[in-house]
Amino acid sequence: MVRILIASTALIALTACTKGTIDGKITDGLTGAPVAGLRVIAKAPVATDLTCMALEGTSDASGAYHIEGSCAGNEYILSLGDDTRFIEGEAKVAGGEPIAHDLKTWVAPEGSGVYLLVDGELQPQKTYSDIGKAVIMNTEQAVRYPETAPKDDGWPQLSAGSHLLLLGEKNVRDMAFSPVLKSPEVKFAPEDGRDDITHWSLGQEWSYIGIQMAEDGAFELKTAEVDASKFVDVTGADRTARYIPAEAVAPGRYALLGEKSRRAYMFEVGGAPAPAPEPAPE
Repeated sequence: MVRILIASTALIALTACTKGTIDGKITDGLTGAPVAGLRVIAKAPVATDLTCMALEGTSDASGAYHIEGSCAGNEYILSLGDDTRFIEGEAKVAGGEPIAHDLKTWVAPEGSGVYLLVDGELQPQKTYSDIGKAVIMNTEQAVRYPETAPKDDGWPQLSAGSHLLLLGEKNVRDMAFSPVLKSPEVKFAPEDGRDDITHWSLGQEWSYIGIQMAEDGAFELKTAEVDASKFVDVTGADRTARYIPAEAVAPGRYALLGEKSRRAYMFEVGGAPAPAPEPAPE
C-alpha cells in the first residue's frame, strides 16, 4: 500500500512538472499589421494542475506573444483580454509542449449591431427611420419608404477607406443595401377597409427604397450595385461578423435593412477621394 501511494504521488508530481509554452504572432485581420499590447488568455476547462488552469501573455510591438506553464494533458482555449476584438476561428492548443499558434484578430465588440469602422475605431450606428409601406395607385406595386430621412448634409458616411461592420448572425444573414431614391409626389391606393378616400399621398417629393417613380405613376425597380466578392465574413468562437468596404458599394444613398425590417439604417456611400487641389501659381 505504501509503495502504491509513493508511486501515485510521483506520477502526479511528474505530470504537474511537465510544462509547455505557447508562442505566436497577433495580426489585424483587415490590415495584416501586428497588434501590440493585446493580452492573450489561455484557459483549460479541465486541468490536471490548478496552477496551470489559467495563463496569459501580452503581445509586444511586433505582435509576438509568449505564454509559459501549460500542463501536459490539458487542452487550452485562447481568448483575448480586449472585448473589442475577437480571434478568427477556433483557438485551441495542447499543453505540455512548445506550441506555435498565430492569431488573426478582428475589431468587433461582443453582441450584435451595425458599426462604422473608420481608421480602426468603431462608431456604433442606430436605425434612422421607421419604414412605411404603400401601394402605387392603379397598380399592384408595393413600395417601402423611410418615414423620415436625413437632411442632405446629415447622412452617415461610408467613405473610402472605411468599412461597414454587420455584427451578429442575423444581421449578416438579413441586412442588405437598397438604394434610396427621390421621386415626385405619387398617388397611393387607399388601405384595405378605407372607402372614404380615393387615394392618398405623402404630399410632396419623397424618397423611396429600391424604386424610382415618375409623376404619371410609372416606376422602375432599382437594386444596389454591390460587389459581394469584396465582403469579408469572419466567424470566431462567439462572434459572426461581415466587413463591407466602401469600395464594394456604388456611390449613392442607401437604406440598410432586411426584407421584414420595420426600421432602417441610412448611409451615403462616397466615391473615390477628391483629387488634391493643384498648387496655386506663384
